[in-house]
Amino acid sequence: MSSTHRAVRRCTTAVVHIADQYICWPDEAKQAEIKNKFKAIKGLPGVIGAVDGTHISIRKPADHPQSYLNRKKDYSIILQGVCDADMTFIDVFVGWPGSVHDARVYRNSPLEEKVSLLPIESHLLGDGAYPLTNGLITPYRDTGRLASEELKFNKVQSATRNKIECTFGMLKGKWRRLKYLDMLDIPCMVDLIFSCTVIHNFVIQREGTHLDDDFDDEDTLQPPNLDVPTRLAFQKRDMLKMSIR
Repeated sequence: MSSTHRAVRRCTTAVVHIADQYICWPDEAKQAEIKNKFKAIKGLPGVIGAVDGTHISIRKPADHPQSYLNRKKDYSIILQGVCDADMTFIDVFVGWPGSVHDARVYRNSPLEEKVSLLPIESHLLGDGAYPLTNGLITPYRDTGRLASEELKFNKVQSATRNKIECTFGMLKGKWRRLKYLDMLDIPCMVDLIFSCTVIHNFVIQREGTHLDDDFDDEDTLQPPNLDVPTRLAFQKRDMLKMSIR
Protein backbone atom coordinates (compact mmCIF):
# COMPACT_ATOMS: atom_id res chain seq x y z
CA MET A 1 0.00 0.00 0.00
CA SER A 2 1.47 3.35 -1.05
CA SER A 3 1.83 6.31 1.31
CA THR A 4 -0.74 8.22 -0.78
CA HIS A 5 -3.24 5.38 -0.48
CA ARG A 6 -2.70 5.20 3.28
CA ALA A 7 -3.24 8.96 3.57
CA VAL A 8 -6.50 8.75 1.61
CA ARG A 9 -7.69 5.90 3.82
CA ARG A 10 -6.91 7.83 7.00
CA CYS A 11 -8.72 10.93 5.79
CA THR A 12 -11.81 9.15 4.50
CA THR A 13 -12.06 7.02 7.64
CA ALA A 14 -11.98 10.15 9.78
CA VAL A 15 -14.70 11.82 7.71
CA VAL A 16 -16.91 8.71 7.71
CA HIS A 17 -16.77 8.66 11.52
CA ILE A 18 -18.33 12.15 11.75
CA ALA A 19 -20.80 11.71 8.87
CA ASP A 20 -23.87 11.61 11.13
CA GLN A 21 -23.16 15.20 12.17
CA TYR A 22 -23.58 16.44 8.60
CA ILE A 23 -25.88 14.00 6.77
CA CYS A 24 -29.07 13.77 8.82
CA TRP A 25 -32.61 12.63 8.07
CA PRO A 26 -34.76 15.66 8.94
CA ASP A 27 -36.93 15.71 12.04
CA GLU A 28 -40.54 16.94 11.97
CA ALA A 29 -39.64 20.62 12.35
CA LYS A 30 -36.96 20.45 9.68
CA GLN A 31 -39.32 18.60 7.33
CA ALA A 32 -41.85 21.43 7.64
CA GLU A 33 -39.15 23.94 6.70
CA ILE A 34 -38.03 21.83 3.72
CA LYS A 35 -41.62 21.45 2.50
CA ASN A 36 -42.09 25.21 2.40
CA LYS A 37 -38.92 25.69 0.38
CA PHE A 38 -39.79 22.98 -2.14
CA LYS A 39 -43.35 24.29 -2.47
CA ALA A 40 -41.97 27.74 -3.30
CA ILE A 41 -40.38 26.31 -6.47
CA LYS A 42 -43.52 25.29 -8.38
CA GLY A 43 -46.26 24.89 -5.79
CA LEU A 44 -45.94 21.15 -5.11
CA PRO A 45 -46.78 20.45 -1.44
CA GLY A 46 -45.40 17.86 0.97
CA VAL A 47 -41.95 17.38 -0.56
CA ILE A 48 -39.15 16.69 1.93
CA GLY A 49 -36.52 15.59 -0.58
CA ALA A 50 -35.59 14.54 -4.10
CA VAL A 51 -33.90 11.20 -4.78
CA ASP A 52 -31.78 10.01 -7.68
CA GLY A 53 -28.70 7.99 -8.48
CA THR A 54 -25.53 9.09 -10.22
CA HIS A 55 -22.62 7.07 -11.56
CA ILE A 56 -19.05 7.61 -10.41
CA SER A 57 -16.74 6.36 -13.16
CA ILE A 58 -13.94 4.04 -12.06
CA ARG A 59 -11.11 2.04 -13.53
CA LYS A 60 -12.04 -1.46 -14.72
CA PRO A 61 -12.19 -3.53 -11.53
CA ALA A 62 -10.08 -6.64 -11.16
CA ASP A 63 -13.00 -8.69 -9.78
CA HIS A 64 -16.40 -9.07 -11.48
CA PRO A 65 -15.85 -6.18 -13.92
CA GLN A 66 -19.08 -6.85 -15.86
CA SER A 67 -21.20 -6.04 -12.83
CA TYR A 68 -19.72 -2.53 -12.79
CA LEU A 69 -20.38 -1.88 -16.50
CA ASN A 70 -23.22 0.63 -16.81
CA ARG A 71 -25.54 1.52 -19.69
CA LYS A 72 -22.99 3.95 -21.09
CA LYS A 73 -20.44 1.12 -21.21
CA ASP A 74 -18.37 2.77 -18.47
CA TYR A 75 -17.33 1.09 -15.25
CA SER A 76 -18.93 2.83 -12.31
CA ILE A 77 -20.13 2.81 -8.72
CA ILE A 78 -23.61 4.13 -7.96
CA LEU A 79 -24.19 6.98 -5.54
CA GLN A 80 -27.83 7.25 -4.41
CA GLY A 81 -28.58 10.59 -2.84
CA VAL A 82 -31.52 12.49 -1.37
CA CYS A 83 -31.27 16.26 -1.12
CA ASP A 84 -33.37 18.99 0.43
CA ALA A 85 -34.30 22.28 -1.22
CA ASP A 86 -30.95 23.80 -0.19
CA MET A 87 -29.05 21.06 -2.08
CA THR A 88 -27.87 19.48 1.17
CA PHE A 89 -27.77 15.68 1.29
CA ILE A 90 -30.18 14.24 3.85
CA ASP A 91 -29.50 10.61 2.90
CA VAL A 92 -26.65 8.93 1.01
CA PHE A 93 -26.15 5.31 -0.01
CA VAL A 94 -23.12 4.37 -2.08
CA GLY A 95 -21.44 1.21 -3.31
CA TRP A 96 -23.64 -0.73 -5.68
CA PRO A 97 -22.05 -1.60 -9.05
CA GLY A 98 -22.96 0.40 -12.13
CA SER A 99 -24.98 -2.30 -13.90
CA VAL A 100 -27.71 -2.20 -11.25
CA HIS A 101 -30.99 -0.35 -11.86
CA ASP A 102 -31.83 2.62 -9.62
CA ALA A 103 -34.94 0.89 -8.30
CA ARG A 104 -32.96 -2.13 -7.12
CA VAL A 105 -30.44 0.09 -5.35
CA TYR A 106 -33.34 1.90 -3.66
CA ARG A 107 -35.04 -1.34 -2.57
CA ASN A 108 -31.79 -2.56 -1.01
CA SER A 109 -31.00 0.69 0.79
CA PRO A 110 -32.09 1.87 4.25
CA LEU A 111 -33.92 4.70 2.48
CA GLU A 112 -36.83 2.48 1.48
CA GLU A 113 -37.75 1.86 5.13
CA LYS A 114 -37.38 5.56 6.00
CA VAL A 115 -39.75 6.44 3.16
CA SER A 116 -42.27 3.79 4.24
CA LEU A 117 -42.47 5.46 7.67
CA LEU A 118 -43.23 8.95 6.35
CA PRO A 119 -46.62 10.42 7.29
CA ILE A 120 -49.17 10.40 4.47
CA GLU A 121 -48.74 14.13 3.79
CA SER A 122 -44.97 13.81 3.23
CA HIS A 123 -43.00 12.32 0.35
CA LEU A 124 -39.86 12.29 -1.75
CA LEU A 125 -39.80 12.95 -5.49
CA GLY A 126 -38.15 10.51 -7.89
CA ASP A 127 -37.98 9.99 -11.64
CA GLY A 128 -39.72 7.23 -13.57
CA ALA A 129 -37.03 4.68 -12.70
CA TYR A 130 -38.37 4.53 -9.15
CA PRO A 131 -41.54 2.82 -7.87
CA LEU A 132 -44.57 4.99 -7.13
CA THR A 133 -45.45 4.61 -3.43
CA ASN A 134 -47.17 6.68 -0.76
CA GLY A 135 -43.82 8.15 0.23
CA LEU A 136 -42.16 8.37 -3.19
CA ILE A 137 -43.98 10.30 -5.91
CA THR A 138 -42.93 9.72 -9.51
CA PRO A 139 -44.21 11.21 -12.79
CA TYR A 140 -47.13 9.85 -14.77
CA ARG A 141 -45.81 7.45 -17.38
CA ASP A 142 -46.13 9.23 -20.71
CA THR A 143 -47.53 6.87 -23.33
CA GLY A 144 -48.68 9.76 -25.52
CA ARG A 145 -52.17 9.80 -24.00
CA LEU A 146 -51.72 11.89 -20.87
CA ALA A 147 -54.28 14.55 -20.04
CA SER A 148 -53.14 18.17 -19.85
CA GLU A 149 -53.32 18.11 -16.04
CA GLU A 150 -51.04 15.07 -15.94
CA LEU A 151 -48.56 16.67 -18.31
CA LYS A 152 -48.56 19.79 -16.15
CA PHE A 153 -47.97 17.71 -13.04
CA ASN A 154 -45.02 15.99 -14.70
CA LYS A 155 -43.45 19.36 -15.55
CA VAL A 156 -43.92 20.64 -12.01
CA GLN A 157 -42.63 17.40 -10.51
CA SER A 158 -39.56 17.46 -12.78
CA ALA A 159 -38.77 21.12 -12.05
CA THR A 160 -39.00 20.48 -8.31
CA ARG A 161 -37.04 17.23 -8.48
CA ASN A 162 -34.29 18.98 -10.45
CA LYS A 163 -32.71 19.96 -7.12
CA ILE A 164 -31.05 16.55 -6.86
CA GLU A 165 -29.51 16.88 -10.33
CA CYS A 166 -28.16 20.30 -9.35
CA THR A 167 -26.83 18.81 -6.12
CA PHE A 168 -24.93 16.10 -7.99
CA GLY A 169 -23.65 18.76 -10.39
CA MET A 170 -22.33 20.85 -7.53
CA LEU A 171 -20.77 17.80 -5.87
CA LYS A 172 -18.90 16.77 -9.01
CA GLY A 173 -17.99 20.36 -9.78
CA LYS A 174 -16.30 20.86 -6.42
CA TRP A 175 -14.78 17.38 -6.24
CA ARG A 176 -13.61 16.83 -9.80
CA ARG A 177 -11.92 13.59 -8.88
CA LEU A 178 -15.43 12.12 -8.80
CA LYS A 179 -15.46 12.43 -12.60
CA TYR A 180 -13.16 9.39 -12.66
CA LEU A 181 -11.58 7.40 -9.83
CA ASP A 182 -8.35 5.84 -11.05
CA MET A 183 -8.28 3.32 -8.21
CA LEU A 184 -8.83 -0.41 -7.74
CA ASP A 185 -9.73 -0.66 -4.05
CA ILE A 186 -13.56 -0.70 -4.11
CA PRO A 187 -14.10 -0.15 -0.34
CA CYS A 188 -11.67 2.76 -0.43
CA MET A 189 -13.54 4.31 -3.37
CA VAL A 190 -16.88 3.88 -1.59
CA ASP A 191 -15.54 5.68 1.48
CA LEU A 192 -14.00 8.40 -0.69
CA ILE A 193 -17.29 9.06 -2.51
CA PHE A 194 -19.22 9.07 0.75
CA SER A 195 -16.67 11.42 2.34
CA CYS A 196 -17.14 13.89 -0.51
CA THR A 197 -20.89 14.05 0.21
CA VAL A 198 -20.16 14.73 3.89
CA ILE A 199 -17.73 17.54 3.05
CA HIS A 200 -20.27 18.85 0.49
CA ASN A 201 -22.76 19.37 3.34
CA PHE A 202 -20.08 20.88 5.56
CA VAL A 203 -19.22 23.44 2.86
CA ILE A 204 -22.87 24.33 2.17
CA GLN A 205 -23.53 24.94 5.86
CA ARG A 206 -20.74 27.51 5.85
CA GLU A 207 -20.65 28.94 2.35
CA GLY A 208 -24.07 28.31 0.82
CA THR A 209 -24.67 26.86 -2.63
CA HIS A 210 -22.82 27.62 -5.82
CA LEU A 211 -22.99 25.57 -9.02
CA ASP A 212 -19.56 25.00 -10.52
CA ASP A 213 -20.46 22.57 -13.27
CA ASP A 214 -23.19 21.31 -15.55
CA PHE A 215 -24.64 17.94 -14.67
CA ASP A 216 -25.01 15.32 -17.37
CA ASP A 217 -28.10 13.39 -16.38
CA GLU A 218 -27.08 9.88 -17.35
CA ASP A 219 -30.21 8.50 -15.73
CA THR A 220 -32.35 9.46 -18.72
CA LEU A 221 -31.15 6.05 -19.97
CA GLN A 222 -32.83 4.21 -17.11
CA PRO A 223 -35.86 2.14 -18.18
CA PRO A 224 -39.17 2.98 -16.48
CA ASN A 225 -40.09 1.17 -13.30
CA LEU A 226 -42.66 -1.55 -13.93
CA ASP A 227 -43.68 -2.25 -10.32
CA VAL A 228 -47.43 -2.06 -9.75
CA PRO A 229 -48.20 0.81 -7.34
CA THR A 230 -50.90 0.55 -4.70
CA ARG A 231 -54.25 2.24 -5.24
CA LEU A 232 -53.46 4.65 -2.40
CA ALA A 233 -50.26 5.74 -4.17
CA PHE A 234 -52.20 6.43 -7.38
CA GLN A 235 -54.81 8.38 -5.42
CA LYS A 236 -52.20 10.44 -3.61
CA ARG A 237 -50.49 11.44 -6.85
CA ASP A 238 -53.87 12.39 -8.34
CA MET A 239 -54.58 14.58 -5.31
CA LEU A 240 -51.21 16.28 -5.70
CA LYS A 241 -52.01 16.84 -9.37
CA MET A 242 -55.25 18.58 -8.45
CA SER A 243 -53.49 20.78 -5.88
CA ILE A 244 -51.34 22.41 -8.56
CA ARG A 245 -52.79 25.62 -9.99
